[in-house]
Amino acid sequence: MQFLMGNVALQSIAQTASLILLDAIVKGALILLAAWIATFFLRKSSSSIRHRIWILAFASLLILPALSTIAPGWDVPLIDASLLSQPTQSHTTHDEAPFQSRINSEKVPSQPSAETPSHRSPINKSVEMVGTSESQQLSPAKSDWKGQWPAALFLIWIAGAAFVAIRLFVRLAGVRWMVKRSRPVKSLHLDRVAGLINGEQKLNIRISEKVPVPLIWGIFRPIILLPADAENWHAERWEMVLRHESAHLWRRDHLTLILVHVASALYWMNPLVWFAARRIEVEREQSCDDIVLQTGTRASEYARELLAIASRASQSSHLRGHLAMARTAIIEGRLRAILDPERKRGDMTLMTRLLIFAFIISISLPLAAVRIRANSVPSKERATQTAALPDSTATGELEAEEDAESALQQETTQQAASPGLEAAQALEAIGGRELHALAEALRNRDWGARRYGDSPVDISDVRAVKPLINALRDDDPVVRRIAAWALGEIRSPRAIESLRQHLSDSDADVRAQAAQSLGDIEDKQPVEDLMLALKDPYPQVRLKAAHALGDIRDRRSLPALTTALEDPDENVRDKARWAIKEIVEDSTFDSSMDYVNHTSSLVRERAAHEMGDRKDPEAVPSLINLLWDDAPNVRNKAAWALGEIRSPRAIAPLTRKAFEEGEEIAIRRQAIRGLGEIGDPAAGPALLELLKSKDWRLRSQAADALGDVGIKEAIDPLTRALDDESESVRENARKALRKIR
Repeated sequence: MQFLMGNVALQSIAQTASLILLDAIVKGALILLAAWIATFFLRKSSSSIRHRIWILAFASLLILPALSTIAPGWDVPLIDASLLSQPTQSHTTHDEAPFQSRINSEKVPSQPSAETPSHRSPINKSVEMVGTSESQQLSPAKSDWKGQWPAALFLIWIAGAAFVAIRLFVRLAGVRWMVKRSRPVKSLHLDRVAGLINGEQKLNIRISEKVPVPLIWGIFRPIILLPADAENWHAERWEMVLRHESAHLWRRDHLTLILVHVASALYWMNPLVWFAARRIEVEREQSCDDIVLQTGTRASEYARELLAIASRASQSSHLRGHLAMARTAIIEGRLRAILDPERKRGDMTLMTRLLIFAFIISISLPLAAVRIRANSVPSKERATQTAALPDSTATGELEAEEDAESALQQETTQQAASPGLEAAQALEAIGGRELHALAEALRNRDWGARRYGDSPVDISDVRAVKPLINALRDDDPVVRRIAAWALGEIRSPRAIESLRQHLSDSDADVRAQAAQSLGDIEDKQPVEDLMLALKDPYPQVRLKAAHALGDIRDRRSLPALTTALEDPDENVRDKARWAIKEIVEDSTFDSSMDYVNHTSSLVRERAAHEMGDRKDPEAVPSLINLLWDDAPNVRNKAAWALGEIRSPRAIAPLTRKAFEEGEEIAIRRQAIRGLGEIGDPAAGPALLELLKSKDWRLRSQAADALGDVGIKEAIDPLTRALDDESESVRENARKALRKIR
């Protein structure tokens, strides 16, 4: 500590770091407080929404310090500069430096060295007197706490962050030790269950004698680590556990966990961080529970199995900080959530994700623009230093500054010969590293200079909108293109009208850039103009217009995008398909039946999905027609929707589809599932016949459906199915018999 106090360079670093640390702590507390308020009001929504809010809040904690350093904004002087001053032989702050340098460099005629003090220059007297008083008042022997607290705070923060990081490292090392001593799993249920859970992706599952509950280890090649008794689990528990752990992998929880650990280590001094980290753990596990329940698992069975697994767990330290399935510290809340029939369990829509992102950004960006700084040098000290200056020196420097300002104004007047140059000068006047680079690009007519190297420049200052709109009037198409690009980066709705006009610019590259920027702004005003741009003779303009319509996601553009599926350019066709998918996934059709005959299969599939979600019996005839749609994805979704509606009118068409030999197996299985969901005994004879199918996948699905229908006539065939060659058929037959009996 004393070494740091006595080292001027290190003391300066400590002062800067302490200001950044205080700035980050205050802003981090405000962000986490806003996230807590948002999750409190969304407490009745799904856990995935609250989890996303907390994760984005933690990401903001890591980005804010760097963003506050480079982003334009304003300083807020909340700390007295005297509290940061460390007594040394020189007590010069940034504000004092010009005065001190002028005093020390002042050339005053001096007398021979033997002259007495009475013959010295008045200026030398004043300078000598000031220096003497400072050295006496600020000697290390008389230093106080004011200059020491930044270094102390800095060292305490480093020590705490190191402790948190070391503790985490020890826990990771413990789990790694268990992984190295684990062994491959041997279970009769693994192959079937793993196939149902992850499809083509092979799960890396191992057994450890030291692990009390299932957990995930690893980043790039995650491993699911199970306790030693997992090989004796029954198939239902295997399926529930692997569904839960696969949900973690699908959600990338093993990656977001790293973000939480890093933020917790850096912001360990903020108690809200530890509260938020615990909330993230709770919402993360409940989100995975919701995914398991959405696959059809009964809540009561899942809760019973989870409680049985958790009963073996202890509060072992190596479980903390990992994706452990059944930590007892949070198990009670999870069980209540699992058994709550009113709880919302759906995943987030794209619009919900965007709204959450916009919420966090709307808080983070204003905070990034505010920087906590030390206030200026006290007025008495500044007055003393100014009084020590000769009047002639101050007057000369003032005249030099006025001459330089006059020359700059004259140069600016001479250069302002075009809208592009006018915009460049206005951007430089606003200031900031990004706008300075943009001004250079406009001045040099250099399209490539709008970026730093390969990284895009982050332009967000809305004060640049007006100059850039003016630059769109420049005669040089490169200048217009740069201006259009920058307006898209700023994303201000004020630029929409000007960009719309340049969709008919004489230069094709400018038209393409205007279309792209309108998509970046994501406002629905220019949708009709972009639809017209899909007919532009230049392929790049059509491609950018299709992309922009996909970004805006307005259903009005679906007919134009459907027409673009026949565009002669392959890239335009691909982009139109992407845009249609973005729109239909983000849309909720007011009348889904109006879209069942749409030319795009993606639209028809989405319409079928919404009809199934609404469980509207009036949609049954339309869905029956879609069972024989040209697109397999539409037929599959129609079969699913009919099962969700559960109308007896769908039994006959679903039965026909289930027996259709030329149909894809996945669609036939979906039709059989639909018969089971309807649960009408009238479907029993068809399901009993399907139980004799040559394809084990159809037999397995039929056995499961017979359990839902629950007819007594199925007991004997299902009993015989217990000897089926397929493990999947045998398991579903056992389940069905338990339901019927």
